[in-house]
Amino acid sequence: MDVEEEHAARKRSIFDWIVLLGMVINLVIAVFMILYYFDLL
Repeated sequence: MDVEEEHAARKRSIFDWIVLLGMVINLVIAVFMILYYFDLL
């Protein structure tokens, strides 16, 4: 039981990191698109 819970917790942690990373990447892309749109690059 404990091993199964630990595995689920680790999987959830990895999923959280992937979501966080995706949000950060989206934010960076959005900033670059705004800068490009306003010709600030």
